[in-house]
Amino acid sequence: MKRHPRFVATTRPARAVIGVLLACSLLAACSGEPSEKDIRRAVENSMNNAGDNPFAQIAAEFAGADNGRLVEVHELEKLGCRKDTRGNGFDCDISMDVSVFGMRQRSDTRVRMVRGKEGWVAMQH
Repeated sequence: MKRHPRFVATTRPARAVIGVLLACSLLAACSGEPSEKDIRRAVENSMNNAGDNPFAQIAAEFAGADNGRLVEVHELEKLGCRKDTRGNGFDCDISMDVSVFGMRQRSDTRVRMVRGKEGWVAMQH
């Protein structure tokens, strides 16, 4: 069975476009850097990990922190990430609005993100 030349001519470019779009989406998915949601979860976990410390719990109660949490993240924006120099994580620039011991502040900072067994972990830079 012979294909119509017009049909063949229109499907080749369509296949090429689909192939390029598929390749681009796969490369974007494999970039490996943490999302804004990943960073927020990791930052909240690392900042409130001090909750295991009895002195930190007393300080949180004294400061009137809700649920014994030392730090409450109100807003976090990922400004950008790049591979760290060690090659096993990412250095991410973030802007966040937090309450620390009941005092609210906004700051821009850099956090080192490393993928752990249970997801992303924020490390001190």
